[in-house]
Amino acid sequence: MNYSVEFHPKAAKEFLQLDGRVKKLVAKQIAKLEINPKIGQLLGNKQGMDLTSCRKLYVDNKRVRMI
Repeated sequence: MNYSVEFHPKAAKEFLQLDGRVKKLVAKQIAKLEINPKIGQLLGNKQGMDLTSCRKLYVDNKRVRMI
């Protein structure tokens, strides 16, 4: 089963501003998310911000973090 990934408007703007090489790496991670949305590490509740339903993925040797 495939899922669809929707960008928050700020995230879409940031994605478009990425370098071409990094943009390809991020797009690969997004393609993985469309197959399995549960990849990545759960964030939880940190510093008063409730991110329990969010996960993080890294791209480009941890230079870019995707939430």
